[in-house]
Amino acid sequence: MNPNLPTHLAANAKYDGLTPFMFLKQGMLLSWYDRKMGGKPMEFLRLNNNVSFINKFLKFMDLIKDKTIRAGYFKAIRRNYQNAVKQSIKKCIAK
Repeated sequence: MNPNLPTHLAANAKYDGLTPFMFLKQGMLLSWYDRKMGGKPMEFLRLNNNVSFINKFLKFMDLIKDKTIRAGYFKAIRRNYQNAVKQSIKKCIAK
């Protein structure tokens, strides 16, 4: 976690890099973030309820085009995969 943001819980670290995509899935689009602070804070706008799959996919691609967002996303995917592998190994060893 960031020493400048001591109120951020370590338990929420698993969502680091995934936030814009989680919000998009729930119908909210990233409209602004502070590039100097590593993407925090973020601002989201609610999309219309009738947004098509294609439009959501295009919004997803817009997020991926952003270098900062893309780096955080792939870092989160790698981290979560590594954690899943570690948990699987621990389960195998425990048997």
